[in-house]
Amino acid sequence: MYQAVYGSSKKHDPDLDQVIKRAFESGLDKIIITAGTHHETVQALELCSKYENLYTTCGYHPTRCSEFNESNENEILQQIIELCQINSNKIVAIGEFGLDYERTQFCDIEQQKRYFEFQLKHLISLEKPLFLHNRAASQDLYDILSKYRDQIKLGGV
Repeated sequence: MYQAVYGSSKKHDPDLDQVIKRAFESGLDKIIITAGTHHETVQALELCSKYENLYTTCGYHPTRCSEFNESNENEILQQIIELCQINSNKIVAIGEFGLDYERTQFCDIEQQKRYFEFQLKHLISLEKPLFLHNRAASQDLYDILSKYRDQIKLGGV
């Protein structure tokens, strides 16, 4: 989660609590924090515990799918499922996940496709909306989603 540091360079004093407070004072009803890893979801849940109308997502962003491999994929999947089940009132979507073909330096295309579909296949049973990521990968994203069209009940963004 962004905390005023980008690329190990401090950009300004940490002010996340003030930003959230101003957002609610300005009339926002709800805020969703986008998480891209299990760790980011845990951090977001800590923040969500401070605010009634703050929510988060749970899943692995395509640039983070390199954290998956054949020896740990089921363990990571189980962590995601447990986190979503325990915090079902605060985790409102699966994601942000999908494909990003312009950021392959973080995770190659084949691994992105494998672990997007892996997450999709196993997490749609949680019946949460899908928070999708697509950058320069529309056809492959569509092809993967099409395989599970009948199982996706709540749509996506």
